[in-house]
Amino acid sequence: MASYHFAAQIIGRSKGRSAVAAAAYRAGEKLTHSRGADRSQVFDFAKRRGVVHTEILLPEGVPKWLGDRQKLWSHVEKIEKRRDAQLAREINLALPAELDHQDRVALLREFVRAQFVSRGMIADVAVHEPVHQHGDDPRNHHAHIMLPLRMAAGNGLRRVKTRAWNSDSLLLEWRKEWAAHQNRWLKFRGWDVRVDHRTLQEQMTAAMERGDRAAAASLDRLPEIHVGPRARAIVRNGREPTSRERQVRSRANTQRIRHYPRHDAGSRVQHVLRRAEINADRLDRKITRFSERAVQFRLRRQVFDRQEFEARVARQRLRAFSRNSRQTALLRDIIRSPHRAQRRGLLDELVRDLDALVNVLMGQREAILERRRSWVRRPLRSPERSLRRARRPRGPSSAFP
Repeated sequence: MASYHFAAQIIGRSKGRSAVAAAAYRAGEKLTHSRGADRSQVFDFAKRRGVVHTEILLPEGVPKWLGDRQKLWSHVEKIEKRRDAQLAREINLALPAELDHQDRVALLREFVRAQFVSRGMIADVAVHEPVHQHGDDPRNHHAHIMLPLRMAAGNGLRRVKTRAWNSDSLLLEWRKEWAAHQNRWLKFRGWDVRVDHRTLQEQMTAAMERGDRAAAASLDRLPEIHVGPRARAIVRNGREPTSRERQVRSRANTQRIRHYPRHDAGSRVQHVLRRAEINADRLDRKITRFSERAVQFRLRRQVFDRQEFEARVARQRLRAFSRNSRQTALLRDIIRSPHRAQRRGLLDELVRDLDALVNVLMGQREAILERRRSWVRRPLRSPERSLRRARRPRGPSSAFP
């Protein structure tokens, strides 16, 4: 079953991040961040597994050296002077597992050129596949797109950032277009599944308006949150996440203190597990209700079958007997026969719809339970090993970008 994911974030120095480090990590390469004449930092992720495709897409008329990953992001770090500068925008996309590798790359390249490169952006693309040794979901094919915040020009990147790229309306357009691109490719390859960029509530409302009760029932569930690499690493290492106050930036670009200890109720993994349990219980109740309704319709269908049999016998009697007082009752049964056949066909259709709905709900329930089981049985390191790793000195290249 295809799933939709489109997330955008800003990579900035205010959080201690580096565009060179982020590019090296996502592309699985070794890059050097030069911070001055005698200061440089090496980020070596050349041995990272799961990176199956990388490329840099350039607009027309820009210098070719911008297609070199080392030169591109070193140039970005150089022209951004502020200590809290925003360096790049990153788009994280879920790729449809139904397509093969070549189709996924072609789909991604088509979307990036249409939505980013056509607007003058440089797109650094990296496609990742699931690593089974790490316990990844086999459907977790995804892509990272890093975009400088300055438009490409004839001599490099422009001096002024393009603020129009920060609008919420443009982000919504990107989300909508990514769903449209995926659905075109899924249809082209003969797949019946489709993705939708809207919220579950919006999709359920639209399904009810068009009378698709099966789709509405399958969409009546709580949305889950994304569990990123940091949260997964905490679970694998057997550590308990700590909550503390953080300084965050609002949409109005003002700084404020967020008191996370007052609001946090466990880790992201625990939150997903609680949501999965609630959704599984909700699906259990729906499966039971719809299964009982299907049984009732089948019993009613058997009643119509018996009545149709009796009407057939009555027609045979009508041919054998002459006109008498019993003929009126027999003719009444014959007149009612087409009506019973119509009701029987309607019951057959309702039973088929309910069976299909129960199958969909059972598939969703099994997917939720399998995801929950995969989190529960993740290998955890012993506390002694976690303590040894915490005491081990970290080199500059081991920092998470």
